[in-house]
Amino acid sequence: MKTILVPTDFSKDASNAVRYATAIAKKEKAKIILLHAFHFTYISPDVPAQFAAETIEAMKADSEHKLKLISSEIVKSKIECEYLNNEGFTLDVILKAIEKQKPDLVIMGTKGASGIKEVLIGSNTAKVIEKSL
Repeated sequence: MKTILVPTDFSKDASNAVRYATAIAKKEKAKIILLHAFHFTYISPDVPAQFAAETIEAMKADSEHKLKLISSEIVKSKIECEYLNNEGFTLDVILKAIEKQKPDLVIMGTKGASGIKEVLIGSNTAKVIEKSL
């Protein structure tokens, strides 16, 4: 095993996935690639372009900062780590990263949606599994 892709939205579930991936990477001497997807939802077509651009840049800077913090903690464990911070819908960004990076393993957290909620809505984890096969 050489590469583990770990999508994160900085939630508790994603943090658990990072810890799990770190343990596996340490044992297997694998590299971790952290991945975050951010997306700005335009509420109205009247939103000034400057406001949208500034908001997107702020979102990118915030997630970049968080990725650097997580990455630095992983590196302290003597594990190679890099990160990707991409704008787009979560599922699309993850699938593109899988296609481009060709990881040996993808580890991601899930909130554990079950029953009718998962059938109707699904989770990003379930969608990644379905679409990446």
